[in-house]
Amino acid sequence: MKRFLNPALVAIAAFATFGLAACGSSTTSSGTPVDDTTTGTDDAAIGDTPGTDATTGTDVTTADAGPCGKACAATEKCNATTGKCEALPCGGPCATAGDKCGADNKCYTPCGGPCKTGETCDETTAPGTCKAYTAPTSWGIGGDGKIQHVVKLAISSKATSCDLVDGTGKLGAGDGTGDNALAGASSLIGSNLQDAVTKGTVALLFEPKTYKTDGTTFTFNVLIGNVDATDTAHKPIDVGAKFTVKPVSYDLTKCDATGCPSLVTFNSATIKAGVLDAKSDKFFLNLNISSIALALTIYAVDFTGPTTDGTSWVATTGGRLCGYITVDDLNKTIDALPASTLAQFGGAAAVKKLLPTLIKPDVSTAGDGVKDAMSLSLDIDTLGGFVTGMGAN
Repeated sequence: MKRFLNPALVAIAAFATFGLAACGSSTTSSGTPVDDTTTGTDDAAIGDTPGTDATTGTDVTTADAGPCGKACAATEKCNATTGKCEALPCGGPCATAGDKCGADNKCYTPCGGPCKTGETCDETTAPGTCKAYTAPTSWGIGGDGKIQHVVKLAISSKATSCDLVDGTGKLGAGDGTGDNALAGASSLIGSNLQDAVTKGTVALLFEPKTYKTDGTTFTFNVLIGNVDATDTAHKPIDVGAKFTVKPVSYDLTKCDATGCPSLVTFNSATIKAGVLDAKSDKFFLNLNISSIALALTIYAVDFTGPTTDGTSWVATTGGRLCGYITVDDLNKTIDALPASTLAQFGGAAAVKKLLPTLIKPDVSTAGDGVKDAMSLSLDIDTLGGFVTGMGAN
């Protein structure tokens, strides 16, 4: 898949919804890094080398020094490769929600603020310029407006997840067991995902441009939608529900006279013996959970599931979308959260240190045994619906 909904990382939602219940200090003899008995902070951050407690099985009495030999300042981060503290871009998260850190190490507001109707912010060169785009006027096959909309979105159990990696984390090898680093957090954040879909605050639309059930390839786009406010006859998860499409669904830097390409497209989907199989390099997913906007990129995506077929795509039941998210992307997502949000949880560094209590890297993207990403598997069901037009972002 190309890019989506700039989506999200899902794991942070647990902190937003349930608070940092794990912040109290504790001791252990299990060898698992836990809260330091003196500082109350976790002894191993994602990407860091676990400290003494991970080796000896006993909790340390002072904060782990880590690769940098000391705790970095709040405006710094530890470079595990060089062993030195380095300044965070822009000195840390920008104070204003939605602002970004530019190449000049200063925070900026994209395009100076919202663009007017009919324009979108092109940030190819920061801070960006408002740019008119040619909005699509029809959707579906032959402009019939028919789409599939996601009605179930949940974290898969480990047993039903894809077999992505072997014991060393190497992709593609497999070891006969399911891989889903987020499975351990499903009880905390899984209900948030489904609630968002049920309420329509997250609307993922699969738009077929062609549709074949004979085993030959066809194409469908993934769009981000809004519930059509005029559709009072349906709930967001009903058959026949109506949606508008957010402009952010499209790559507005590549528009031409015919329109703009979708950021997420499955170009070589097939259906064999009633089972859909579609692969792509990336899937971008935007989630808004507990007022926190999460932008996630899922890589090496594989979407499979039994379909109900008629003359068109009727439904998908028991679908599964698998891939992985990188530690680097997750940390960048955390850094991009508003400072006021991060302050509730002790700042970006504290959130990053707590993440290993929820998810642990299990994928080695380079195949060298260094695990720098987390496997992900989502359960997805879809039903038929309609797109009625373009909407707002």
